Amino acid sequence: IQALHNQFQAVAERRALHDDKVVECRHYNVVGGKHLLHLVAFTPDDQISIVPNVAGDVVEADLRLARAPEGTEFLDGELFLLIAGNDVLVCRSGLAEKALSSYVLHLAQIAGYENEDVVFELMKRADIDKLDLIQRDGVRQVSMKTVAYRTSIQDVVERNKNLRALRSFYGEVQAVFGFEDAEDLDQENLKVEALVTFDKLRGSAVSQRNLVQMAESMIEDEEEGFMIETLSGKKIRASDMVLSKSVRLDQFGKSIHHITAWGALQEYDQELRRGR
Repeated sequence: IQALHNQFQAVAERRALHDDKVVECRHYNVVGGKHLLHLVAFTPDDQISIVPNVAGDVVEADLRLARAPEGTEFLDGELFLLIAGNDVLVCRSGLAEKALSSYVLHLAQIAGYENEDVVFELMKRADIDKLDLIQRDGVRQVSMKTVAYRTSIQDVVERNKNLRALRSFYGEVQAVFGFEDAEDLDQENLKVEALVTFDKLRGSAVSQRNLVQMAESMIEDEEEGFMIETLSGKKIRASDMVLSKSVRLDQFGKSIHHITAWGALQEYDQELRRGR
């Protein structure tokens, strides 16, 4: 990151394509060995809908398209980042963190780096406290609310082949809906909820261990839409498993100022390193 920004110091040089949008680094700084980036995304020569003022007894009024003022572009999204070694903190505003990968790869290719030397993937960091809770309390049930269509169900089963309960569940779905014989079925509109429950009276230590393993694998694979209930009754949702913090920041128009966002990221970084 530092080498690329030492080489490409002008904003006009720090551009890349990401999902048909231009991603541009508007601000870059290094504070205490930690890299701070402010990425923006825009669509060149884009138009947006505007609401013309109306007066009198007008009963209907159309919207109009407008272009950005000369020498400007409409903002599609922003991404604020703090990078310290392999740790990355993000504050999103309409731009996902995958834009960072596209941005770095593009600049690195121009700089002459080999792809394998710069390609990376950002992985969500699990909340260790929640993992400890699962292992300490045990798991009463796991609910998967977004197992919706054949490929999704198969994917979960493939990653948990040792869980007989999940294989049995998939077998029942296959039997009822005939997945094997109906490849053209509109399966994406099929909504299925899988609920795997541990019976404290009849369940064995092995079945409890399998359920804990299933819960942990869903967390590691960053599944969405699940809920884990521990034996003590505590409920943990997918959104609870990722390290995150909600903060209120002053607005800058319909966005936030990069200095404000960076400040919040630096504060959160300090909290995490203090072990809070």
